[in-house]
Amino acid sequence: MYSLMMVIIANTIITFIIKISENKKTNRNNVTLINYIIGSIAALVLSSESLFNTSFDKNIIFVIFLGIFNAFLMTSCMLIQQKSISENGAGLSTMYNRLGILIPTLLSIFILSEKPSVFNYFGIALAVFAIIYSYKKEDEINNCTKNYHLLYAILVLGGIIDFNSKLFSTFANLEYKGLYTLTSFFVSGVIMLIIVLKKESKITRKDIFYGVGIGLPNVFITFGMVLAASKLPAYLVFPAYGGSVIILVNLLDALIFKAKLSSREWYTTLIIVTALIMINL
Repeated sequence: MYSLMMVIIANTIITFIIKISENKKTNRNNVTLINYIIGSIAALVLSSESLFNTSFDKNIIFVIFLGIFNAFLMTSCMLIQQKSISENGAGLSTMYNRLGILIPTLLSIFILSEKPSVFNYFGIALAVFAIIYSYKKEDEINNCTKNYHLLYAILVLGGIIDFNSKLFSTFANLEYKGLYTLTSFFVSGVIMLIIVLKKESKITRKDIFYGVGIGLPNVFITFGMVLAASKLPAYLVFPAYGGSVIILVNLLDALIFKAKLSSREWYTTLIIVTALIMINL
C-alpha cells in the first residue's frame, strides 16, 4: 500500500511540474533528456547494492529486453503527454493517461488469468463508458478544440507501460527491479540524447531545473509500480492508482491553478470514481 501511495503522489507531482514547465516555454526535448539522466542516476544509486550482487541468468535477459521495450514507450509517452498537457490541459490529459489502466486490467484478466468479481466487471465497463462519454471535440469553457489523437495515444502508451510492470512482477525476480528501472531510464536517456543532438538545441538552466523536478519522482513511479503489482492483483492496483491521480490532479488544478473543468469533465470524474469503487469491491 505504501508503494502505491508513493506512485500516486509522484505521478501527481510530475503532472504539475510538466504543466508549469510548458507554461514557462521550456524545450520539451531537453527537459525530457534531463529527466531521464536524473532518473538513471537515481535508479543506479537506489539499486547499486542489488545490481552488483546480481548473478547472470536467463531471467536477466528478459528483464533487460523488457526494460528496453519499456524505454521506447516511456520516451514516446512523456513527449506526447507534455504536448497534450499544453494543448488539452492537465486534468483531461491525466484522465486519459490514467484510464490506460484498462489495458493492464484487461490483459491481466485474459493473459494472466486473474479473476475479477461481477462488480469488478461492472466497474471496468463503467470506466470504458467514461472514456466514450468524455469525448467532446469542443471545450465548452475555453472555446478550443481538444486534440484527441494525443489523448488516445497517452491512454494506450500509459496502459502498456503499466502492464510492463505487471509482466515484470509476474515473470521476473523482484530483486531485479533495480536493473529493470535502470535499463528503462538509461535507454530512454540515450534515445532522447540522440533526438536533442539531432535538433541541436541548447540546454538552458530552466530546462535542467524542470528536468530534475520531473526525473526524481519519475524513478519512484517505476520502482513503486513494480512493488505494488507484485503484491496486489492488477484489477485492484491500476484502477486505484489511476483514479486517485485523476481526482488529485483535477482538484489541485481547480484549487491551485484555478483551472475550470467543463460539466462533462466533472461528470466523467464522478463516473470514474464510481467505477473505481466497483472495481475494488
